[in-house]
Amino acid sequence: MVAQMDARGMFVADWLHQVRRTLAVGASHRLRELHPDLVAAYGDHGLADVVADQEVRLDYLAQALSCGCPELFDQHAEWLRVAFGGRNLPLELARTGLACLRDELADSLPEDARALAVEYLARGLAAFDRCDGTSRSHIRDDAPLAGVARRYLLAILEGRRQDAVQAVMDAADSGASPDDLLTHVVQRTQQELGRMWQIGDVHAAEEHFASRIAERLTTLLHARFEPAPRNGRKVLIASVGGNDHDLGSRFVADRFELAGWQVIHLGANTPAADVARAVQDFQPDLVALSTMIALHLRSTATVIAAIRALPKHGKVRVLVGGGPFLQVPDLWKKVGADGTAADAASAVIRAEELVSA
Repeated sequence: MVAQMDARGMFVADWLHQVRRTLAVGASHRLRELHPDLVAAYGDHGLADVVADQEVRLDYLAQALSCGCPELFDQHAEWLRVAFGGRNLPLELARTGLACLRDELADSLPEDARALAVEYLARGLAAFDRCDGTSRSHIRDDAPLAGVARRYLLAILEGRRQDAVQAVMDAADSGASPDDLLTHVVQRTQQELGRMWQIGDVHAAEEHFASRIAERLTTLLHARFEPAPRNGRKVLIASVGGNDHDLGSRFVADRFELAGWQVIHLGANTPAADVARAVQDFQPDLVALSTMIALHLRSTATVIAAIRALPKHGKVRVLVGGGPFLQVPDLWKKVGADGTAADAASAVIRAEELVSA
């Protein structure tokens, strides 16, 4: 599969990357002129924090432009609306910040880059206005094993590591399948903690604490599976450059191993050149890449391009997964992959289809 990144969008994105600090400073000064008190009270460092956040907005905009997917920036604007509302921050600061960024781009970018960037910003503002700001829990009453998930989450939030592990293992002893516990308790709770972080209900340290517990449970539950016989196939799994999280790819690695595949798991934040070198060295049948957020999309495309450029292994099948691919249909084609999967179980199924084709 040849990458289908948007040539015009990539041109504009490269412009943004080169001058993003200048653009962020200009947009932030515009915002301070309109809301001096709100900017002064923002974060720990006022204007400096506003500038840093505007740089992040530009990063998301650049990723959306590169892929030719304005909906990616729409989703970031909606995320921003939920985050500000959940943290009781002034919504006007967020909305006007986007508007100031739009105006700064309109005044500062060259003519051949301006129109597309401003169009994406305008769409993002419309998405921000449409969003009602609600944030729905991932652990719902009608979800499988919801009671176990709630006990597990409460133990995490109260710092009771052993009780969190015990809540899940007691459910396993009572007949819940390891697969269901991983999917509906461990993974769903990680998603819920991500939502809680977005709205300010937990902080990063609590997320890290939960991830270590999830790793422990993955090992314990993995031991309860009956692995399939080796099938002679090999998969190389990595989180792309910039993605410092490898828990999701760990889930995927374990599932492939249980299905009989030989697994080469490279872990988090793996540079493109190192992934390509590993493909040469290990000669896998499939490469599975984890892309957690939209900011990692160009890294994903770069990794796949590096693999495709290998003289003897450029035709290896590539499967991608992560939040952006769940949100935008066919986004996997944009980065040059051969397919995508929503979760670890479906990743194995799709992999079998790809290598058998």
